[in-house]
Amino acid sequence: MARGRQSHVDRIMYFRDSISEETVSFSDSDMTDLVTRFINRSVPEIEQLQSERRKGRPPSKREEALLQRTDAENKEFKTGFWMPDLSQEDVVKALFKWNGNWSGLSSMKFIRLTKDGGKQASSFPPKGLS
Repeated sequence: MARGRQSHVDRIMYFRDSISEETVSFSDSDMTDLVTRFINRSVPEIEQLQSERRKGRPPSKREEALLQRTDAENKEFKTGFWMPDLSQEDVVKALFKWNGNWSGLSSMKFIRLTKDGGKQASSFPPKGLS
């Protein structure tokens, strides 16, 4: 699988792992909280790497990569974070049953959610700010 696709599959997998069979749908604020948790998932590891680093030493490659990814995801969240539309019950059910394959995402509805709560329809696969 292409590297760009894998990052999107990993993102969707995180959201799938955050729901249960009993989950019906999410409010906009719940989705915003979920995206914030997703973006900050590396913070404990970043803090650990920073605390282990000797004073005056440059950050490790791993720490740099995690910081860059977090920064990129925060920027995306400001303009519109691509994710499944978890406010719709049929999307939540489809996501729960999803098999983890890229092609299995084509039947779901996606949105771009902004940090300030804005929401707009998006396409699959993601293209720029679709």
